[in-house]
Amino acid sequence: MTVQKGRSSLIDTFFVDTNVLLDYLEKRHKEVYRVVFELLRLSREGKIILATSIFNIAELLEKELDIAFYSKCMRKKMSCDEIIRLAKNKGRSYEKTLENCRGRLESRVKKLIEKNDILLLSLPENIDPLEQVCDLGVNTFLSSQDVMIVTTALANSVTYFLSNDNELVKKLGQNGSFYVFNLRKDEQREIFCNTVLKVVQS
Repeated sequence: MTVQKGRSSLIDTFFVDTNVLLDYLEKRHKEVYRVVFELLRLSREGKIILATSIFNIAELLEKELDIAFYSKCMRKKMSCDEIIRLAKNKGRSYEKTLENCRGRLESRVKKLIEKNDILLLSLPENIDPLEQVCDLGVNTFLSSQDVMIVTTALANSVTYFLSNDNELVKKLGQNGSFYVFNLRKDEQREIFCNTVLKVVQS
């Protein structure tokens, strides 16, 4: 496993997907926010390794920039058709919005990672991921972005994979390579909190 200096490889690694990070940053889902808040605390205290991949961070920045653009359009009371057309064309209006908020969003994401000691994973140099990428891409019909994220999680032997993508969670649950939880699903979140999280907290 790729571990930061001073961290024990015996500590469980909790991998958070992009949509979970977005739920926290944008406070989109109260219960998911609470779980992530607790995971961040445990990470800062060194009780767990909280991780995501460099691919998730790229996706997170893209989603945050989109949110900023759509929010600006909504404040201007644009119609759905206008917003969709502007977003599709990626014209000057879109670029201007991104120019205005890029620095702020980059700073926000960096602060989240650095302040909470989140481990950024990439593909280890000592493995050949080709077989895994082909297997995931062909047999699970995951998107190319998800294939890279899951391959990175597998290559780094994470223990828990936390996502809010129902289809991804289903497919990974069938794979059985790590424990997978959809934090937006009440039943799965309760199981995670009452078993996994409770053990780490004690």
